[in-house]
Amino acid sequence: MKSRAALSIKSLIVLSVIGTVSFNIYTKTHGASFEYNTNTELVQAFNKETEKAALVETTNKVFNNEIKTQEYKIEMGVYEQMHKLANSLIVSVDGEVWGEEKITKESVRVLKEKVEKNNNLFGKAAYSEIMNIISRWEKSDYSQGVEDHNYVWKQLGGSIGRAKELREEYRK
Repeated sequence: MKSRAALSIKSLIVLSVIGTVSFNIYTKTHGASFEYNTNTELVQAFNKETEKAALVETTNKVFNNEIKTQEYKIEMGVYEQMHKLANSLIVSVDGEVWGEEKITKESVRVLKEKVEKNNNLFGKAAYSEIMNIISRWEKSDYSQGVEDHNYVWKQLGGSIGRAKELREEYRK
């Protein structure tokens, strides 16, 4: 949220500078008078203001899309990391496992920090589910590894590699 506010402030500053420079150039080239001599000048001035407004709107859309793209990359990065960790626990229905990383205290700690730092990117239910999975993994409780994997796999739009059971070493 802070980065959005900072970005908005920066955008306003840039636009203020552009407006001030444009105003100064106009007054130096056309004098200090703001009266329009003909309808053509009035239309031209209106068109310039409309173009400026369109530029501001487009700039804001670009900045907003860049922020959303960054947020999406972070969110998907969390799910991808969780998926790699969960893959180390499971056997898939079709034998396909794409990317695997052993679950360690350090990998869980780093994952938890990233999720907590970016908690606003996840819906309330998703955040709760992610934190429940992480909490179990912190305690080395992998008993729900199939469900954990399939939750994350579904968030990533999985179609190949659904988990069917825990690997032998994680079965009780």
